[in-house]
Amino acid sequence: IERQADNAHAHVLHARHIQESQGLPAALALLQAQIDAGQDEAVLLAGMSELNLLAQRPLDAANHTRLLREKYPEHPATRLAIAREQIRERDLPTAIRTLHELVELQDSPEAQLLLARAENLNGNHAEALAAITRSLRMTSGFGMEVRRLEVRILHDSGDHEGVINKLAAIDR
Repeated sequence: IERQADNAHAHVLHARHIQESQGLPAALALLQAQIDAGQDEAVLLAGMSELNLLAQRPLDAANHTRLLREKYPEHPATRLAIAREQIRERDLPTAIRTLHELVELQDSPEAQLLLARAENLNGNHAEALAAITRSLRMTSGFGMEVRRLEVRILHDSGDHEGVINKLAAIDR
């Protein structure tokens, strides 16, 4: 994190790890400290929303997303937070539409990963795998998370041989 001290996205990734080891309050405090230090508030608020969703606190997540909508309505992080809530609410067609609009404006590995999740939950396995492929082409930063989702999509689509092949490739 020291090499990425000015990267709000790196702080969000760090906060995810903090949440796992020290809990949600510590992770949120880390992100708030970065907001106070002048980091990209939209990215950090979206991170707070995501952490609250992961902790099964949808009302707190919605409060952060509301702030994003008010302060940064056009920011890509706002659209990601909105799509996460739409997925949580199982409004998958709207989430997919939101994410397609986002990738038209500013594509990212995170947007493609979220699109893959939404497409998979909606039963669109081919589209989900295509989004996974696009995410992997952009970066290896989400490597294992992307690979796990890829295996899940293959499983959900009934491609058990594909699951075995992907797991063997990961094991190598």
